Amino acid sequence: INSSGDNATSAIHMPEANVTVFNDFTVKGGYALSANDANRTVTVNKNWNITDGGTFLMYSSGNKKFLQTYNVKGDVTVDAGATLSANGSTANDKINKLLIEGDMTVDGSFSAVSNNNKFDTEFVGSNDAYISGTASGSDFKFFTLTCNKSALDKKLILLTHNISSSDENSLLTMTRGTFEVAISDVKSVDLTKNVDLTIPGSACLSIVSGTANVSNFDREKQLKLSGHISISGGTLKVGRNESNHNSILYAADGLPSITITGGRLVVNGQISRETNQTTGSLVWNQTGGDVEVRGKDRNNSPEFAARGAFEILNEGEFHMSGGTITV
Repeated sequence: INSSGDNATSAIHMPEANVTVFNDFTVKGGYALSANDANRTVTVNKNWNITDGGTFLMYSSGNKKFLQTYNVKGDVTVDAGATLSANGSTANDKINKLLIEGDMTVDGSFSAVSNNNKFDTEFVGSNDAYISGTASGSDFKFFTLTCNKSALDKKLILLTHNISSSDENSLLTMTRGTFEVAISDVKSVDLTKNVDLTIPGSACLSIVSGTANVSNFDREKQLKLSGHISISGGTLKVGRNESNHNSILYAADGLPSITITGGRLVVNGQISRETNQTTGSLVWNQTGGDVEVRGKDRNNSPEFAARGAFEILNEGEFHMSGGTITV
């Protein structure tokens, strides 16, 4: 799409139909808008490129409330000076969706929230994928970022810390696959703010480098573990404020695991079973790294005080040949 329009009024509009692009879909210069006449799906069989100062607006009109889905089989690239953004004149209770099977690179501007209109970004498919780019956090804003790869061993790898989420929502949702944080060692990223982070049995949170923060702004929010945590480098922090009781609570069923070969795990609260369950088992494997369980604010929460600050019991397993644990 080559558009000479310099604003949304003179933009090129996508066809009012479901569309399949068999090759690359490139927006080059000017403005282009999604259709908004009905629920529509645009499938891009290769890459979606927004370049040469181009702007694509995923449009939602509050009085129409239609759902737009963009399904990209390849990579999504937003070059410097280009923009991919939600857009709409009034709030819309329909949340549009961007599905990506390949990598996402943002050197320009990406905003999944605009004027109370928004779209989810979900990474799918059977290949490892990367999120990268030089855009700043304010220019790289998700509504939700969902890791939903085809299998546990398929990775979504975060290479840039310069991503953010809308104020009313937290960044990461995990469904299936491994979400790997591999940012610079001196940088950090907030994965959740005011909600629990739930890791299901089909998912793994992996920390390779940098610092990943969970449950930063609400003392009642936890990391709920049914799946797996792996730390080989960097730091995973559960709770930013040292007086808050943010914990890792493992599920009553399944066999959740924590594997530490390097790096650090810092938990403000405790590592224990869910407070309303007596069952629950954790497999702990540690060959290196450092673990700190602070046990903060337990006395103000009787249900937490009734649990151990660090507990492995029932069918759980504890294996440690290196590293340190401080409780």
